[in-house]
Amino acid sequence: MKKQKGFTLIELLAVIVILAIIALIATPMIMDVIDKAKKGAAEASANGYIEAIEKYSLIDMIDNTDAPGIPSKIYDLSDAEDKAVLDKAEVKGEKPISGWVYVNTKGMVEAADLKFKSYSAKSIGYVIGNVSKATKNADTTAVPENAADAKKTVEDAINGTTTPDENA
Repeated sequence: MKKQKGFTLIELLAVIVILAIIALIATPMIMDVIDKAKKGAAEASANGYIEAIEKYSLIDMIDNTDAPGIPSKIYDLSDAEDKAVLDKAEVKGEKPISGWVYVNTKGMVEAADLKFKSYSAKSIGYVIGNVSKATKNADTTAVPENAADAKKTVEDAINGTTTPDENA
């Protein structure tokens, strides 16, 4: 009589159990790598957006040579007029869906609080100090009235004094 070749049910179950254990161990590691990549992308997008706004502001200053400098301004991305101005900036990467940017009289970004699809990025100048997961109500962060308030709001968020995204 011929001997039958093949795997027994126990052998197949053992292989399935081993693969399941490997999947349980690997899944959190893979998710962490994906999360870090998204966080890095939000940080890079924030830096790119800040740089694009500064370039746009400086080009606008050069084009309007009749006006001596530009007034400092806090651009609110929820305001249609401000958003239209900032949309003219040529950005490489993702544009934020909400937030604000403070541009000083020299055309430089001093502070920003930007919300992308899944992350919020807060910065003082080019220093992105806090990139965190955005919550559903993260875009309710109040737009500061002046430069001092803008810097204070971002500094507080970076230092952990307040976390408007979590309290909203």
